[in-house]
Amino acid sequence: MPRSVGTGEENETKLTLENDVDALFKLPLAEFTVARNAMAARLKKAGSRGEAERVKTMNKPSISAWAVNQLHWKHGDAFKG
Repeated sequence: MPRSVGTGEENETKLTLENDVDALFKLPLAEFTVARNAMAARLKKAGSRGEAERVKTMNKPSISAWAVNQLHWKHGDAFKG
């Protein structure tokens, strides 16, 4: 996700959201949908309606995509040339 230039607070909020989304995709696959919906609800409650909608539209990854992501996060050095 490309980063845009903004205020320090905006950049910190975007970084936090990116970290939260990364954490979402690191979860066991069976927990994805419940966690995604909870994250969207928290964002909506905090007044971040647009971000909540973006999170809510994130699809649960296929098992093969999830498995590759897990390998990357847990063994990232093996993917570096």
